[in-house]
Amino acid sequence: MIGSKDPGYSATVCRGGFSLDAVHHLAPPGATNPEALLAELVDASLIGTDLAQSPPRYQLLETVRHVCRGHLTPPQFEAANLDHASWCRDVASAIWRAQRERSAEATPLLRREAANLRHALSWAADRERWELTVQIGLPLAFAVSDEPDLTLVDVLSGLAPADLSDLSETAALRAAASGVAAWISGEAAVADRLLTAAVDALPADHDQLWLARFIRLSNRMFTGDLVCVEAD
Repeated sequence: MIGSKDPGYSATVCRGGFSLDAVHHLAPPGATNPEALLAELVDASLIGTDLAQSPPRYQLLETVRHVCRGHLTPPQFEAANLDHASWCRDVASAIWRAQRERSAEATPLLRREAANLRHALSWAADRERWELTVQIGLPLAFAVSDEPDLTLVDVLSGLAPADLSDLSETAALRAAASGVAAWISGEAAVADRLLTAAVDALPADHDQLWLARFIRLSNRMFTGDLVCVEAD
């Protein structure tokens, strides 16, 4: 029987399954052996295993998902989404590191977890958890600039602040992520406006300033704005 804090309940919010590294986020707080909890659910045929994939994927059976979702109170469902989003933040960071290192693992990881990442990013933005949103969204903006995923691009496009004046650091990073999405979508004027707002608002020593500058430069190269390219 799945308890109200077992990983089966948190897994109800996963999209397209999950890998073993997610279990530590989805398991009950203080669980000393979350892998054993997962194994019990697999043995009970409540969670399916796809060993054909590498690494193996786990997925809550649809009938079980429906039952679990029905037992979650609204606060528990929100907590499950937050656990899921914290795992996706780690996945986004792993993609970011792999891409910066030009590792061949970056693209497969993005493709495996695209559905989970899209759900987590949408959830965080809908709840206006902006710090978590940019922790997931900015690495993904960098990732999709190499490996476009139109569903993720669509979510990233919606992160832009309504008012681009006097941006906080977090709002500037939202503008940067949305600006990258606009650039990928071919919306050059929108991309330049968002990326310029981010560049102007971020401190000169901010470690993500280079991303906004680089994509803005690329955008301006495509539009033939040589003066601004030289300035960048």
